[in-house]
Amino acid sequence: MSPAIRPLVSTGCVTYDVKRVVEIGLLHTNGDAAECKRALCAMKTCSRKHVAPSFTLVPALRGRFRAFTLVEMLIVMIIMLIALGALIPAVTSLSKSNGRQAATSNLIGAIEQARAEAIKSGQPTYVVFPTFTSGTRSTLDRYNYKSYAIFEDDPGNTPPVKQVSAWKTLPIGVSIRSGGTAPLSSLSDPSALTPPVTSLTFTPDSSAGPSFKVLKFNANGEVESPPNNVSLGIFEGYVANNGSEVITGGNDGSNPPNPLASEYLSVSRITGRAEPTAAPTP
Repeated sequence: MSPAIRPLVSTGCVTYDVKRVVEIGLLHTNGDAAECKRALCAMKTCSRKHVAPSFTLVPALRGRFRAFTLVEMLIVMIIMLIALGALIPAVTSLSKSNGRQAATSNLIGAIEQARAEAIKSGQPTYVVFPTFTSGTRSTLDRYNYKSYAIFEDDPGNTPPVKQVSAWKTLPIGVSIRSGGTAPLSSLSDPSALTPPVTSLTFTPDSSAGPSFKVLKFNANGEVESPPNNVSLGIFEGYVANNGSEVITGGNDGSNPPNPLASEYLSVSRITGRAEPTAAPTP
């Protein structure tokens, strides 16, 4: 095996240890007197470092420094593009799944906050959800079946209900179900409560005329209304002005369809505790 040449890099040009190159060259002279004389002369007159183009390597050494061809680089690029194309759908699906799970976690947090506030203050507390049949596009896109706030009874004051938390929205791309399994409509109408609650306000858009659905907790932290266990569904898509679901993920093909990409939570009437759950049976 021929000794290796150590390349040196200087100002963009590849340089070599010339003395070492000459020593290697002597090994390939095969006893030719003229070639030996030429190699020895080069060893005496050349400096230790010399720019590569002015020194000719023997063919046996030149073949070791082969680069990638254009075809090889194109093949590698094609393989990378195929792998990337296969990866993008998986990443997108994971992102949407994370959005549904985040929405479920946010709602559970709000429900737990309302329950704790009711126990702390000794006053009925409400998780309030607005729905809209009309309004500006920005309001519908951001708040319709996608937002909630916490209110609390404030007796002796006007209005008799005060807002405890700001209006919060779900992650982009997900909404609370308006129909099918575990819809928002399963919650209570505030005007039908005892006593009725009629002073709820939607502050982000005073020109909008929302309808409200509420989950009411009593001072013991129990769900007072609706008078049963509560389930809510979260799906990939949005709810149109007429209340119909527009599913952007997969569906089960039924009529009307149920979204396949969905998450559910349940609230116990007795304990008031909320937790993620499997899809409840309709």
